[in-house]
Amino acid sequence: MKKLLREEDVFGRMGGDEFAILLPGTNEEGARRVAERLRLALVREPHDLNGVKASFSASFGVAQLGDKAPCLSTLIKQADMALYQSKNRGRNRVSCNGRQVFHEFSFSGVTTGL
Repeated sequence: MKKLLREEDVFGRMGGDEFAILLPGTNEEGARRVAERLRLALVREPHDLNGVKASFSASFGVAQLGDKAPCLSTLIKQADMALYQSKNRGRNRVSCNGRQVFHEFSFSGVTTGL
């Protein structure tokens, strides 16, 4: 994962199977692209877990600090809402919570919604 992130990006575990990535100086579209690159890296091929091949899916929620999310706690809530939108819409996708409208992206050959 670190190979796909910049040195200034912050990656951390929120709890359970949820993680957060802070991308300083990145707008929502840039964050969506990073999330999609990470999603593809996770789902592209099976991973070896102690000799067992495991396949993954990954759902991402993207939010941007700004008018709709003026502080970190609101930003996390907005990203969490977008994450659950991804999960509720079938998983293995990136959803953005911009302008209170959710935009979904799945680039495994087909765009599922805009």
